[in-house]
Amino acid sequence: MWRPQVSPDVARRNRVVTMVTDAEFETLQNLAKNEGESISSCVHDILVSSSKFNS
Repeated sequence: MWRPQVSPDVARRNRVVTMVTDAEFETLQNLAKNEGESISSCVHDILVSSSKFNS
């Protein structure tokens, strides 16, 4: 099954990698589970909602 095509201005094609502690990872897992989304989507939501990111 293929992913639906999106316009180039909203396509996510770059990757960011970071290391987290066990406690931080557990927190991310719980947040993602509570939201019904993947950890990656949860982290993306946190990133784009950050005032530092949007300044």
